[in-house]
Amino acid sequence: WGRAALPVLAERLERGAGDPAMDRALAETLGLGGHRPARATLERRLADGDAEVRVACARALGRLADPGALPALARALSDEAWPVRAMSAWALGRLADPAALPALAPRLTDPAWWVRHHAAWALAALGEQGCVELRRIAGGSPDPYARDMARAALEHRAGAA
Repeated sequence: WGRAALPVLAERLERGAGDPAMDRALAETLGLGGHRPARATLERRLADGDAEVRVACARALGRLADPGALPALARALSDEAWPVRAMSAWALGRLADPAALPALAPRLTDPAWWVRHHAAWALAALGEQGCVELRRIAGGSPDPYARDMARAALEHRAGAA
């Protein structure tokens, strides 16, 4: 089937396969295939249903790197499931849009380590604006975990440059 199957898979995800494992596979395939027309379906599924499906939808949206997904991913940073929040932060980093900064910065105080990690690395991916925010957090956050994560992201970015 190849890439020609992507619209068919998007339609199937829109209707729901009736099986979370299949819905996850559909979302992953659409993201890996770079099928941007599926963005609205992925955003809708990111906000509803099985947590693992929501994670797969966030990952797929990050792989699409469509800036239009920013609002949906920013909302998902408040999801009840930490894996959804973590993958949404990762996806926002893939968008590399400074407009994500206000949504990402507070996630450095998330109770889940992976959310803090992905939020910090996403801020670093935003370029100088993200690094300014990371330096502010590293130097003045009352949360020691946020300070540590911000420093680690800045060190990683400096080492990668």
